[in-house]
Amino acid sequence: MLGKEDKKRDAVVPQDPSVSPLPEDERLLTACAAISSERYQAFVENIADGVYEVDLEGNYLYFNNSMSRILGHPPKEILQQSFSKFMTEDQARTTFDMFHRVFETGEGFSDLIWRIKTEKGEERVIELSANLIRNEKEEPIGFRGIARDITEKFKAQQALQKSERRYRTLLDFVPYPIVVYTTDGRVSYLNPAFTETLGWTLKELLGKTIPFVPQGLEEETQTAIERLFSQRTPCQI
Repeated sequence: MLGKEDKKRDAVVPQDPSVSPLPEDERLLTACAAISSERYQAFVENIADGVYEVDLEGNYLYFNNSMSRILGHPPKEILQQSFSKFMTEDQARTTFDMFHRVFETGEGFSDLIWRIKTEKGEERVIELSANLIRNEKEEPIGFRGIARDITEKFKAQQALQKSERRYRTLLDFVPYPIVVYTTDGRVSYLNPAFTETLGWTLKELLGKTIPFVPQGLEEETQTAIERLFSQRTPCQI
């Protein structure tokens, strides 16, 4: 039997007889969905990569804090602005073509390289992805994707390529045969002296292996190569 205090507590929240109470499982699912949504939003707002959504015309409808940082502009200068505002005319044309292909085929992309200048004049290189957004009727309504700042990686690759060009230029003039292998034993470079001596050209051997080890020396050669990789010391076979 309920006491007076129990009856008062029951009367605090009157029940509408026309509304059926939610089953316990449904209440739990609703609560979990709300928590998941909050966690997802917190995750998106705090990741290092930029996350964005644009409409079918390419105007920014949503972007996270990192997207603003990567573009180098405050949010108020990005919202409702076209992506072309932050690109050169040629890049905007290329980007439009790629987004149009996503619209036509429904297949996203993840390899668009985008060069920009920030509000402070800093040059940045961005890797952009995009996928089609559809509404509940499966109609295209916009695009969603990720922008990653790869400026430092791009600079490092350029420096490496410059270094490789320099040493290859030097090796081109070495009078004896030289071949450069990848770690899995495939040819990445050989100099003109190699071609003159052995007949193979770089075009013929690039990415391939050379069966150059004399019969009976296979084990000794493999041991020497393993020592070269493990100890980083020159070896002679």
